[in-house]
Amino acid sequence: TGVTGTDMQTTVEEDQPAYIYVFGEVKKPGKIEYDIDGDIMTVKQALTLAGWYAEKANLDGAKVIRANNIQEPVNLNRLIFQADLSQDLILYQGDSLFIPESKEMGIYVLGMVKKPGFFRITKGMTILQVLSLANHERFGALLKDTKLVRGWPNRPAVYSVNLDKLLYRGDLRQNIELKDGDVMFIP
Repeated sequence: TGVTGTDMQTTVEEDQPAYIYVFGEVKKPGKIEYDIDGDIMTVKQALTLAGWYAEKANLDGAKVIRANNIQEPVNLNRLIFQADLSQDLILYQGDSLFIPESKEMGIYVLGMVKKPGFFRITKGMTILQVLSLANHERFGALLKDTKLVRGWPNRPAVYSVNLDKLLYRGDLRQNIELKDGDVMFIP
């Protein structure tokens, strides 16, 4: 009596509420009960009942974990911001929605800039975007001899970047995509 299982779905007797779990980077993680009589629970509905996503949520990395432990990726960016309903999966009794924490990415900009220090970056940011944050216009900076150190401390590699060509001649080959942990030094 009570709960019976199948491959993808578990059914519940009509007098018992169904439940799913939402955990990870949401405002109200935990068990969510709902009335199963004719209702279905979708990812977006579960996210709403969990108070929506938290500030550090990795919306691209969410997944539905089925009651039978099968995991299905869900791209919440596409669901929320592009109205891609293919990402709004139906959740069944005992399923879970997991939203992981986004790893903070950043680089250091040092040397002849007005605002040296650590800058948070997102995937795909380039040297030009970070230079605007660090305010590169400082008298005495040797823009032609900028260094980008990547892979510190395990396997450091040093790259030369000519910011003079990038900023004043439009040479976009110098506009390198930055990676987490990079160090840019402007002598």
